[in-house]
Amino acid sequence: MGGELIIHILREGRPLWDTVRHWILSPQSEPEKVRVYLQENGFLIAKERMLCEDGKFYVVMDVVRGVMEPLDMAQAVYGPCLIREKDPVLSDFLKREEGVLSRILDGLEGQTGEKAAARREQLEERLACTRRAMDAYRA
Repeated sequence: MGGELIIHILREGRPLWDTVRHWILSPQSEPEKVRVYLQENGFLIAKERMLCEDGKFYVVMDVVRGVMEPLDMAQAVYGPCLIREKDPVLSDFLKREEGVLSRILDGLEGQTGEKAAARREQLEERLACTRRAMDAYRA
């Protein structure tokens, strides 16, 4: 289930928020949107794990009602708990992500035009975010 759908389900289930002790969420896309939504709506990610199966990476969050510290971009994208707890699967994911983003950027070399420039800027921002997460992971 994608991040947008998880957010939609949470919004629609708002009357139940305080009756559920733990929410187990596993966004298959856009986990950063889910994390930001949780933070903005009084949820706390109590635990978070990353799994890899058949070359695909999955995030599983144990979420409770509570106050979460503001997330920087790297935490929103890659998970504050995963970074802080130095999840070993996250390390593999970050290395892979850095390689993929670098190869895409290399492929855009020499391309001109607004679309290519915008795409390059977007990829450079994501690569910088990935590297900040790697630095925080190593700290």
